Amino acid sequence: MTKGTNASVINRWDLQEAIEALEAHRAILEPVAVDTAIAILRERLSLLRDQPATDAPIQVVVLVADLSGYTAMSEFLDAEQVRDTINAVWQQLDYVIRAWYGRIDKHVGDGMIALFGLSDGAEDMYERAVRAGLDIQLELQLFNAQAARLKQIAWPGDQTLQMRVGIHSGPIYWGKVGSSEQYTAIGDTVTVAERVEQRAPVGATVISQQVQRRVSDLFVLQAHALPAAADQGERLPMYVVQGESGDSMAELARQEPAPTRLVGRETPLAMIQQAVQETISGGMGQLVIVQGAQGVGKTRLAMELHRLLRTGPDLTTWYGRVAPELAHVPYALFRDVITRRCHIRPWQQDRSALTRLTAGLGGVLPDAPPGEVAQLTRTLGRMLAFAAFAHDSPVPGYGFEALARLFRDAAARGPVLLLLDDLHLADDRSLALLSYLAEACQDVPLAIVALANPVLAERPSWLQTSLPPLTVTLDPLSPIDARHFVNELLPNLSPLPQLLADHLVASSAGNPHFLIELVDQLIAGGIIDTSTQPWQAHVGRLRDMTVPTTLRGFYWWQYGRLNPPEQACLRRAAVCGPVFWAEAIRVETQDDAQVLPRLVEKGVIRPHRRPYLPEQAEYRFRHPLLRQVAYDTISAKERRTYHAFMAQWFDADAGRAFPLATAMANYHTDMAQRRGEE
Repeated sequence: MTKGTNASVINRWDLQEAIEALEAHRAILEPVAVDTAIAILRERLSLLRDQPATDAPIQVVVLVADLSGYTAMSEFLDAEQVRDTINAVWQQLDYVIRAWYGRIDKHVGDGMIALFGLSDGAEDMYERAVRAGLDIQLELQLFNAQAARLKQIAWPGDQTLQMRVGIHSGPIYWGKVGSSEQYTAIGDTVTVAERVEQRAPVGATVISQQVQRRVSDLFVLQAHALPAAADQGERLPMYVVQGESGDSMAELARQEPAPTRLVGRETPLAMIQQAVQETISGGMGQLVIVQGAQGVGKTRLAMELHRLLRTGPDLTTWYGRVAPELAHVPYALFRDVITRRCHIRPWQQDRSALTRLTAGLGGVLPDAPPGEVAQLTRTLGRMLAFAAFAHDSPVPGYGFEALARLFRDAAARGPVLLLLDDLHLADDRSLALLSYLAEACQDVPLAIVALANPVLAERPSWLQTSLPPLTVTLDPLSPIDARHFVNELLPNLSPLPQLLADHLVASSAGNPHFLIELVDQLIAGGIIDTSTQPWQAHVGRLRDMTVPTTLRGFYWWQYGRLNPPEQACLRRAAVCGPVFWAEAIRVETQDDAQVLPRLVEKGVIRPHRRPYLPEQAEYRFRHPLLRQVAYDTISAKERRTYHAFMAQWFDADAGRAFPLATAMANYHTDMAQRRGEE
């Protein structure tokens, strides 16, 4: 329907804005009235959720893929075999598209069109589409290899199925065509994406300049000169995606963009930067441990360090963190380092992960003979529990030596910065491996910068090195720096009311993350009005709003403002872990299913963008402390029941698709038994 033809028509964007407006003023409205109104609006919204509005263009990324070799295959296979083969291929490739939150628009013959950003319009839709393009190329290679191994297709010579992938972004209309009841993408953007695909080399993923501008820091690109599109009247610059960037930190900088410039951290930043520069110039290893309370800005400091060093001499950055949901998994820290460096997805199974692991390690050691790379792959794969080596027993000590050899060889080719986040969550084996690595690499240019909460000091014996590390402590911001930080957070609020600034500085105790949460809460509560330019502050309402003065207390306060069904949902999710799945927390009824979208709208949970189980609705807590708050409210009996259920779920439902399902099941079994003994 054309916009404006019927003023009574309300699309899903209008409904979403109305819900957000009610949530923003919840603090000053009657709670029951707000909940009732929002429930009605959500019911209307749920009817439209799968059918984006057609009265306005939607910005999306379009991926077009087309199989090459389909016609040749038809010459020596009967129609039924061709059908079964093509169906098997697309089932495998469609799974990858969905894993990156893409939507299959249509299959046409031996081609496919997929859309990214149709429902959410998230900024990461560009990189998701490109990664999906690379991944479906890999999956097709693996399909060919398996078919050859099993002799399923009698290809003549070395012929195989191959694919061209073209990716373009722009506006589309989402609607029905003719008498069809199916919604589809309509517009020039789809046409251009098809032309990009048609001009791609066989076996390659090619992107338009519109996509290139958004992802150039994440991928290795090569210009692909082509003639102008016939009816576009201009040249259509294209780029072949040769692979993903070797900078493991670049993705994090995209996922967690800095809200402001760095404030009050000049001295610690200079200390770390000097240590890294000494490694670069002197060719000697360094271990730097950055300690600070939760929310004080350790990761933000590391991101600033990375930004500054990227503009200097050649330096390869490796990054890894202890994912809280995997903190109990042996060597989880270095498993994350390797999977990020080798671009292994959390959901990839043994064949895909093994291929990426081998290629990634081979890229780090380009001069090593294939046999040595294969041996290194096996040794690290066993130690880090990759599914391809699930039945192999790791040889004690060999994994440590292999990892040290990897970093020594990498550093021999140029200085390396290894950034490790959330070290305080690391298991004992990860800490022992880090200690070994720091000692073994003292004579090569490897700078290790590890970020940790003060609780790491409760495990003082983990580090066994001949040279002591450089320890840098991050204290809370001083009142002056905290005030500067508030000014950075509220640039459109001019002048900044003195009473508001004093309230924020005093309430936050100099914790930058807490300051950000407080500002968000003031905006949500309507005390800071962002609908005008400049913004307006209703300082008089501050006395009507009571907010705790600690970060943990803030999350208790936020949890307490949720209604009982929302709290019950969070309790089940907290047992599941920092990352959880709708199916795993037993969301069964329609009422239950509406709770999760409400929690997303309130900012309590978020969709998980690095999914372990792409076919599931997967979420993560906004902050680890919020998850801990919810967990602390559960009785011992409920914890035992929930943990036992999770163990069964990982054993049965998730085990088929989650590479670390066994480790997760064992953890929940142990927790259920532990709670039973309390």
